[in-house]
Amino acid sequence: MPIQHSTYATPREDLGIAFHEFEVAGMNLIADEVLPEVSAAKKAATMSVITRENLKLADIDHANGAAFPRVGLTSEDMDYRCTDKGLEIPVTDED
Repeated sequence: MPIQHSTYATPREDLGIAFHEFEVAGMNLIADEVLPEVSAAKKAATMSVITRENLKLADIDHANGAAFPRVGLTSEDMDYRCTDKGLEIPVTDED
């Protein structure tokens, strides 16, 4: 006598086809998506960055037909140094 499993699930052919078309080859680690590598011309240097303070305006209300408040962008120099670091965290399929 065959074993019957009772379920309320409805099979979906489109999901079954997608599952069979899925290939792990070519997939990257999640860290590569969240924190992608950025190439740098030098291992240590100075670069100019636009700070968040440039975007903090006290009054951003806008009347119909009026001009928008203008942001005057300023930049600051920031030093950087490339170092080799690493971290590994197990991530489940649910995460």
